[in-house]
Amino acid sequence: MPSTKNGLEHYASVPSQLQTYASPSAGVPLTAESELKGKRIGISRFGSSTDTAVRLFLAKFSLSADKDVVLVQAGEQSNRFAALVARTLDATIVGVPLDITAQKQGYPVLADLAQLRIPYPQAVVETTDRIVRDEPQLVKSYLKGLIAGIHCSRLISHAL
Repeated sequence: MPSTKNGLEHYASVPSQLQTYASPSAGVPLTAESELKGKRIGISRFGSSTDTAVRLFLAKFSLSADKDVVLVQAGEQSNRFAALVARTLDATIVGVPLDITAQKQGYPVLADLAQLRIPYPQAVVETTDRIVRDEPQLVKSYLKGLIAGIHCSRLISHAL
């Protein structure tokens, strides 16, 4: 969804890979999903894609977002990462480019949703209002091709 700030259009997107990072609690970083019990996990807001992703991640390890951890609405990923660094969060979920920053700063990756094969849409197609307005046939053709490709890949996977 676009928003306008200072006359410029800004678009939010879901990163292609979501990774969960942990902050060193008392100097010791979390290294396993089981260590999340009772910890504070940062999401952007309730009902958001990060909320959904964290809930799916926790469920995979038989943890409840409502009983076993505290979900903290901490805003966009730069805010969540800053809270992780400040140790006001024990873990959070971030994508590009903060995943690289987190790794360079030594934060351990608790999980990569893609590698865990958690069924969660992790890619997005985005464009600007100008392209949609000025090139509607291009947008329509792209989407038709994308849909055909998804259909074809599903047919192939079902045939295997």
